[in-house]
Amino acid sequence: MKYLFMFIIKCYWHFYPKKYKPKCLYKESCSKHIFKKFKHEGLKAGLEAFHSRIQSCRPNYRFIEIDNEIVILTSNGKVITNNEMAEWLK
Repeated sequence: MKYLFMFIIKCYWHFYPKKYKPKCLYKESCSKHIFKKFKHEGLKAGLEAFHSRIQSCRPNYRFIEIDNEIVILTSNGKVITNNEMAEWLK
């Protein structure tokens, strides 16, 4: 089953046009993160990573300052630190 999900992610990478792909908030894109989880940790870890990333993704995020560092606060309350944040957001 994990190979089916990995195949779907690979199809997304190769066939879905880049101009329609949303920019990720994270330094490592969601699809790459989830693919790695499926590959190295199995089906359950991959599905948990998928659920976690979907829950913490757009559109309701905001920038806040914590301890003199600008971070992203997602809609589900997850904090994305500067070292996890995508370069285009810095």
